[in-house]
Amino acid sequence: MTFCKQHFLGLLLWSIIVLTFGACTNSDQYLFDSSTPNESISVEALLTTSFDSSVAKVKSDTIRPGDSLIFLTEVYPSKSIGHKRYFWLLDGAPFANEFSFRNTILDPGVHEVVFVFVDSFGDTLSDTVSVTVATPPVLDDSLFIPACGTQNIEPDSALNFAWNSTAVDSFSRASYHFVIWKSTGEIMVDTLLKQANFIYRNGFTPLHKYYWSVSAENQFQQKSERTIEGNFYVKGASSENAVMGHLKTNSDKDSYTYQILLQDSNMVPLKEIKSDSTDFSLFPLAVGSYSLRVSVPDSPDFSPILTRITLHGGQVLELDTICLYDNTPPTIKNPLGSDTLDIADTLRFTVRDGGSGLSESMISVFFENNYLQNFSLSDSLLKIPFDKDIRSWTYRIINISAIDFSGNKISKNFYLKPNTTLPEVFGE
Repeated sequence: MTFCKQHFLGLLLWSIIVLTFGACTNSDQYLFDSSTPNESISVEALLTTSFDSSVAKVKSDTIRPGDSLIFLTEVYPSKSIGHKRYFWLLDGAPFANEFSFRNTILDPGVHEVVFVFVDSFGDTLSDTVSVTVATPPVLDDSLFIPACGTQNIEPDSALNFAWNSTAVDSFSRASYHFVIWKSTGEIMVDTLLKQANFIYRNGFTPLHKYYWSVSAENQFQQKSERTIEGNFYVKGASSENAVMGHLKTNSDKDSYTYQILLQDSNMVPLKEIKSDSTDFSLFPLAVGSYSLRVSVPDSPDFSPILTRITLHGGQVLELDTICLYDNTPPTIKNPLGSDTLDIADTLRFTVRDGGSGLSESMISVFFENNYLQNFSLSDSLLKIPFDKDIRSWTYRIINISAIDFSGNKISKNFYLKPNTTLPEVFGE
């Protein structure tokens, strides 16, 4: 009996030692207890338009009814932390039960969307985002005054501008960006309006064309899809007229000096102007028939255009765009006038274009099948460095191609004369 008691006491003592030793180790630090009260938890709700990480995440946004948004949440330190439940509320009503999702809001107005997170201890955390649902104002670009092309606007009278606009949402307020400018580009009015009309009282220059435009925007910076754009012509004195137009060429180059010659019905010159501008205006002109001749004197490859016009009292006649065409390719010649030439250390050619012109980059040179790139063009003289020591007993071909700014191409072959004989090549 004594031995059994001693054995029992020994086992008990050993158990106490093992438990004591285990309690003294720090193995607990390697275990994550998600229910630890001291664990700091926070949540953040966000909005974005794409799951792409490069797209910004925001706390508020404005959309149109039916447009979708992505609702995101961040839980710190981790979404896997212990919790009882989580959900989203839209204006206090259930909205979703996911951490992240895509959805839309149809009702116009400012909406509060709240993410609610209840941790494992029953504590509630939440964060809020704001979504404004609104529709941009609508402009009617088919009905407005003055209508496009209106003639005979009085130069010294007030002019009323008016247009139709619809605010789709009852709580949206539209403002209008209104601009008037001359055909020369001079801005007369540039202002913001709260109403869909404007009265201009400062007068206009007779026999001129004016432009105006309106765009709309609500208080949420949503812009109208359409912009109203109009134009009108101002009346001249009795029986006075004007003619105006726009000039262009079929060239990629955009800088030319145009000559505009106005002639009467008997082809007698009345007015002549030279201008680098592609827009022109001639006034005042009497009632009658005229001929208008447009040319580019410095580039005769552009064929002149002759237009016949008739002017009626007090109006501005705007012509369709006048386009001058260059259909003539450049010329490539040997300065000596022959298609055959001697081999030399520099080969020389003249490359000219009497229309849209060309540049060095628009020329290519091949010696037989070899592209030569070390050439230069200056004052129509093309210089091609060449190996004068080359030994050739037959005619060799050099090809030069060029294209002008109007797309006209030319390709021409020249022939290099032999500078030796076949026996000399083989040393016979």
